[in-house]
Amino acid sequence: SFVDSFGRFRIDARIIDVETGEVIQSRAVEDERQKLYGLLVELASVVIEDVNLEPLPSGVIEARRSRDIPLEAVTIYATAQALEDGGDQEQAVELYQQLVSRFPDMVEAKEALDNAGG
Repeated sequence: SFVDSFGRFRIDARIIDVETGEVIQSRAVEDERQKLYGLLVELASVVIEDVNLEPLPSGVIEARRSRDIPLEAVTIYATAQALEDGGDQEQAVELYQQLVSRFPDMVEAKEALDNAGG
């Protein structure tokens, strides 16, 4: 879940055992709205750690943390993923192409475009 309050953005994540409904872990990150990409990277890192998944190589994590991906790019990316999940592959590919051209540092968009067949 997330809360956007006057420019402060908080993301809460819960890992839940779907069989029992038990909350196994709960984490939250908070910062300025414009730093949303960094919040997502930070949250992903702590969640991976909490559930004892193999961590990403440190070089990958540092590369992601060092990029300045603007809020607009994150919003477009999320919209493209929602479209793809909803079955609108063509529209999703268009947005991924837009992202790749406008925000070349966002490697996730290039990977998503390749996976979507664009």
